[in-house]
Amino acid sequence: MARTAISSVFDAVVGQDAAVAKLRALTSSPAHAYLFVGPSGCGKEMAARAFAAVRLQGDDDASGRTADLVMRGIHVDVHELEREGASIDVEQAREEIVKLADRTAVEGSTRVIIVHEFHLLADVARSALLKTIEEPPPGVVFVVLADVLAPDLQTIASRCVVVRFAPLHPDVVAAALVADGVAPDVARVAADASGGDLGRAAVLAT
Repeated sequence: MARTAISSVFDAVVGQDAAVAKLRALTSSPAHAYLFVGPSGCGKEMAARAFAAVRLQGDDDASGRTADLVMRGIHVDVHELEREGASIDVEQAREEIVKLADRTAVEGSTRVIIVHEFHLLADVARSALLKTIEEPPPGVVFVVLADVLAPDLQTIASRCVVVRFAPLHPDVVAAALVADGVAPDVARVAADASGGDLGRAAVLAT
């Protein structure tokens, strides 16, 4: 079930007006590292793609080729990294994230590295990533996503522009499900049981 066509990549981020407003203001920011903080299913993953699309494309037009590829998760210069075990360990930090940052862009001058579940970064991996996030190679932009901003992430967070995402209200979740073709009564039940997690609500609805 496809969502209604959108004109701006930020239209794909539902129920996060404050965060989106901040991201729009940051699209021309010279910063090279951003930390998106918010509970699971709040939309920060989609927001990361939208922000990456604007950084690469130069505008938020969802119909552009670059934006389309980024939003579908298949652009060659946007890399999304998931943890491989219980945490992002030092080996993954060095062998994937640090080495990936050293590569050059394929289609333009900018590359975006999105790291999911950054709150699960192992203690020993923090020092391995700190310098790379603080001073990445030219053209590299980091967007790291965390469910919570734990005290042990404060050092890295201080090197990032922090964007906070609120839990989604059940009404927002239900409306998003209906927009995707879910029956309103089913959407309401799923939304109420989801705890504000849009991904969980979509699973419950099916």
